[in-house]
Amino acid sequence: MFEYFASLRPGKVVLWCYLIWYINTVVFYFDPQYSIWLNSVGISVIIGVALQLSVTKITPA
Repeated sequence: MFEYFASLRPGKVVLWCYLIWYINTVVFYFDPQYSIWLNSVGISVIIGVALQLSVTKITPA
């Protein structure tokens, strides 16, 4: 496992850090309200689409 993390490019290291931060935040600040989770899912979808668009190579037609 150490070899895997040692061989990661900086972009993937940042994504792993985001995941660790997110899990830590959920563990310490968990709130079961439905509206908060729905809002979080919406924000995640927007950020996910933006991230996907930023790494997708678009070729001219």
